[in-house]
Order: sequence, then structure tokens, then C-alpha cells
Amino acid sequence: MLSTTEKVADGRKVAKEVIRVANPEKIADNVASAIENNPNLLSKLLKKSEKVGDQYEIVLDDLSKLIVRRDFGDKAHPLKPRGQKIDHYNIEIHLLDRKGRCSPKSNAHVFIENSKPVVKWSK
Repeated sequence: MLSTTEKVADGRKVAKEVIRVANPEKIADNVASAIENNPNLLSKLLKKSEKVGDQYEIVLDDLSKLIVRRDFGDKAHPLKPRGQKIDHYNIEIHLLDRKGRCSPKSNAHVFIENSKPVVKWSK
């Protein structure tokens, strides 16, 4: 099992791969396309993640982390504009703010509709 230090170092390597594929100026806006164009990327991230409560987290670099959570059953919630609860996965990017707290930068809801995956991003 990797130590936290090794996970952070490995997370930085994966982050560099994301940045190589996505526009580094708008990394949070381009993670979906980076993952779509590199199907193994999310799998790599999850292998290096740490389970925290009901979600998986990985430090991408000193200022950001990626959170993946499964919102199914009792944890499902309505997604606009549908209004009803939908089973889905959340992929969130959190950045450190000026006060040193982590806050969401981008949030993706991933679900299946008409046998096709749908990704809805919000900020």
C-alpha cells in the first residue's frame, strides 16, 4: 500500500498527465474531455485515491484535489432540469482558497440516459 506521501507524489504525476491533455489555463473546465480522451485516466486516479467517508479523494498538486463519489439510492438527489432524484456519480475538483480552505471549483454529475453516458458540469 502506498504511503500518503507516495500517493501525493503519484497524484502529481497523474495531474501532469491531465494538464498535458487539457488546457492548463482552464484545467477544471477541461477535465471531462481529458478523461474522455484518456479512458484509463480516471482509473489511474482512483487507484491512487484514499477513501474518506463515502468518497474517494486524491491530491492532484499542492492546490487541488479530485473527489469521486457515488450518489445512488438514499444519496441520490435531483439534477436540474429533471427535478427527480437520479442515481449518478459526482466528480469534483476542489481548489484551496486564500484562507487555505478547499472549495469546489467544478462539479460533474455523470449518469446514464437512453443507454448513453451523460456528463453535466456545474461550477
